[in-house]
Amino acid sequence: MEWIGRFVKEYGWLGTVIAAIATAIWAVTTYLQNARREYVKEFNTKQVATFFMTAETVSSLVAENDAAKWDGHGASFWKLHYGDLVIFENPGIECAMTYFGAKLNTIPFERRRELGPYAFAVSQELRKFIQTLNENEWKINLTTLAGVKIDLAPTLGLKGERLGADVGRTVKSQIEAKCKSFMTAPQDIEPSP
Repeated sequence: MEWIGRFVKEYGWLGTVIAAIATAIWAVTTYLQNARREYVKEFNTKQVATFFMTAETVSSLVAENDAAKWDGHGASFWKLHYGDLVIFENPGIECAMTYFGAKLNTIPFERRRELGPYAFAVSQELRKFIQTLNENEWKINLTTLAGVKIDLAPTLGLKGERLGADVGRTVKSQIEAKCKSFMTAPQDIEPSP
């Protein structure tokens, strides 16, 4: 037993060093985990805010009654489509925005209501993306969070409409080629009879 006392007396400093190293490793690991959590939180917050801004912008392009404000919403749409949304979107959102943009380029303010089904498609793709994030990562009960006792999914499916003849066939075929496998395209993109 005496040898233990001598060992501790001679090498006691080693325990202090080991404890200091372990504490430093724990502190660095904790810091990095907290930094990662904070980054993910900020990223998710920005992503959801961008999705809400996108849904608001496309719906404003359908509902706005002031032509000057409508032009402003159009500028916001293109800013989102080529800017912030690029960071967060998946192929379904990209395609829905592309369909919307193709239609937006072909209609004047007076026919803005024709954008309705395309705005709905964008919102639905955003919703699907958020639902997937929630199911796989966030694990938040959206029904409880929204304070309702029913499924929040739209049930009527009455928002689809055909692209008009004013959208060029080349644009239609390019959109179709890129997007058909990622999302449900408008029921019929051929000109209405």
